[in-house]
Formats: sequence, structure tokens, C-alpha cells
Amino acid sequence: MPLSNLWLSFLFVLQCGNFAVLVDLHVLPLAGLEDTSWFTAHHIEEVTALVRDAVDRRVKQYAESLYHRRQPKQKKELPPAPAFLVKR
Repeated sequence: MPLSNLWLSFLFVLQCGNFAVLVDLHVLPLAGLEDTSWFTAHHIEEVTALVRDAVDRRVKQYAESLYHRRQPKQKKELPPAPAFLVKR
């Protein structure tokens, strides 16, 4: 049996904001099967959507952490001192 029938490989790029993520998906045969014929085009779409959602969440978390790191730290403002009057 040729090696190409034993596993499938899909390479695709996900665009997430300003980032592009290269995904290399390898599909192996299920137990008891000789090939990867069980993995249909519908499976590819499902896996792509799952990976896209997960990667999109991680990219957003990363971008937010970069944004928060760049923000200047807020100076703590002291509350105004209470007014007082000195009588002689």
C-alpha cells in the first residue's frame, strides 16, 4: 500500500486580525481502517472552523495583552486634602 494512502495532510492559512496563522493538519486512519477515506470534505470544514475559533480567541488575547502592556500606567491621584482653617 502506498504511503500516501495511510495519512492525509492539509495545509491552510487562517487570517486573524493582523495575524496569519499557518495550520498543518494531518489525518491518520481510524483503528481498523487501512486508509483515511473516513475523513470527508465536511470533516475538513468542521476542523477548520474549530481551529479558526480557537486561534482567533488566542490571537485576540495576545493582542489585548500587547495593548494593555503599552498603556501608560495610571498615576494614582491622591484625594484632595481637607480644607482647614487656623484661627489665632
